[in-house]
Amino acid sequence: MAPVLIKALWLLLLADLYSCVVVRDGDFSFPLDDVKKLKELMSVNVMDFGPRRAMKDGSPLPCARDDLPEVFKPVCKSPNSIDVFRRLAQIPSDICEICAHAACGGC
Repeated sequence: MAPVLIKALWLLLLADLYSCVVVRDGDFSFPLDDVKKLKELMSVNVMDFGPRRAMKDGSPLPCARDDLPEVFKPVCKSPNSIDVFRRLAQIPSDICEICAHAACGGC
């Protein structure tokens, strides 16, 4: 009984580690799942996402969205927020493309 319990505990631990990939950009860090949500919200051509795509007050378009995940609100107050959002839009959504852990070769 104990070996089955230990195996189950290891599987839960591995699943937790797999789900906690963090994307960092400068002083900011974001869970990969939130970056995926951001990419869905942005749904614009990344190369087209520049200063001319900002709102009148200078903040980038994602900041105007009510459904923007809370983790990105501090980025909206940053002077280089447009650049941060542009880089985040280029992050691959697949964890294996990011190669966040040593087992990426098996994906």
